[in-house]
Amino acid sequence: MSGIGTINLKAELQNYGVTNARLFGNSAKPDLLDYLDLVEPREPAELLLDGVAESQGRPLIFFVNESRLTQTADEQEKYYSELRRKLACRGDRAYLARIRPGELKVVPVSLDERMPEWKIYNSNTPEALTFFTHLAHGHHLEGEKPKDADYVFWAMFKLVWSVADRLAKLNIKRTDVLSLMGRALFFRFLKDRKIVCENDCTLIARKAARLVDCFADAEKSCMHIGVAR
Repeated sequence: MSGIGTINLKAELQNYGVTNARLFGNSAKPDLLDYLDLVEPREPAELLLDGVAESQGRPLIFFVNESRLTQTADEQEKYYSELRRKLACRGDRAYLARIRPGELKVVPVSLDERMPEWKIYNSNTPEALTFFTHLAHGHHLEGEKPKDADYVFWAMFKLVWSVADRLAKLNIKRTDVLSLMGRALFFRFLKDRKIVCENDCTLIARKAARLVDCFADAEKSCMHIGVAR
């Protein structure tokens, strides 16, 4: 987003009632232990957050300073959608905000693939000044659907249950179903943390072209041999 100009991020946040924000910077710090997965980039073009505003010690608003962005509008929307889902996996009731001079746009974080309309706040308005306090007191954005408790757990549970049912219909033993699903979940854990990368693909499953193919069929899923680091 070129042409916006730089902003004083903390001063801009005060226009929306945020008086104490944690700024991430470009490297991990001891006081950012709870946010290590959000501070340093894991992909070259990954959209990084600039900080978080907390309420009672819990993250409430994650924000991006748009004055530093260089991606096109379409690229930004793609990255924001991915970032929104990533934040939702943390399990907190939180919001994603994008800040530019005089304007803040916000959406609730969610696992939903469909991106809702951004709620826009303009600085120097009563609505903007009470924005953070409003959310901190448990209120929701207009049109927002409150999430169920442990919504991440239930979303994952439904996915796991659905896959287990599909595997069971293939006349696979229950013990083999549990074993296969356990391996797949652990594999996803390793992939998400970059412990295994695309370069390791042939070491894990010789006939898989990509990591996503390692469990594509019975032959590939039986060829895992482990990766030494």
